[in-house]
Amino acid sequence: AHATAWLAWSWCGLVLALLMATLVALLVGRPPASSAGEAWQRQAADLLSVVGAPLLGGLIAARRPDNRYGWLWLAFGSSLTVTAVAAVYSAVALTSGPARPPGLGVAAWGVGLGFTVTISLFPFLFLLFPNGRLPSPRWRPLAWAILTIDALTLVAAAFSPGTAIEGIANPVGVGGWLG
Repeated sequence: AHATAWLAWSWCGLVLALLMATLVALLVGRPPASSAGEAWQRQAADLLSVVGAPLLGGLIAARRPDNRYGWLWLAFGSSLTVTAVAAVYSAVALTSGPARPPGLGVAAWGVGLGFTVTISLFPFLFLLFPNGRLPSPRWRPLAWAILTIDALTLVAAAFSPGTAIEGIANPVGVGGWLG
């Protein structure tokens, strides 16, 4: 029990540290609204709004490690954080001038994948509330259908030629009919 509590709080701390580092990078870079899609103030507020998900997940998972609901909130907060980190990195990189930092395509790809994972986890926040289990066995077909659709959507998002950020090509995008 002590090891799982340590794991939950470590995961939570890692996500929160990544959020705070991203907030600092955003405040230092302050990309204009045209490149970021949103003003940096709005992105900073969005970053601060993400803090609750990993904190809630860490609290539940540390106190009740057998309850999947806490781990789900940690995963949800992590996917929100990956999306935010990639979006801020992309916004700052787009405004850095002709010498852009490496990995801009990967960051834009991460925005799309992080958003897809976040949307995929969202229905389970309702399905597994409050004890981390489905309300009854009759809900299993719905859960499996959601998982199947989510897996297909994640693969499609990973290999589609476009990305979540305008003008940046997906580094692993497949062109043609398949893409």
